[in-house]
Amino acid sequence: MLSVWTERRTIAQMSREMAISPALLSQWQNQAMEAMVMALSPKKPEKQATLGTHLTRLIEKNLPDPAARLEKRLKAVQKTAKVNPS
Repeated sequence: MLSVWTERRTIAQMSREMAISPALLSQWQNQAMEAMVMALSPKKPEKQATLGTHLTRLIEKNLPDPAARLEKRLKAVQKTAKVNPS
């Protein structure tokens, strides 16, 4: 197929050399092109396993809230800045 795609040979020349019909060679060409397109296409992300509802709620309940932690840290920094002005 590469010699046909790079125009080194025609389909007629290749089919004579391989002793097959030009229609069969064209079919193989189409199959090869489809396979290359599929191989180079982005893959669908694999479906990730989901946690159960109970487990999800338990995790959310026990994980610290990132926004609350940031607010607490900001207040501590502001308090320190008031005590030690630069």
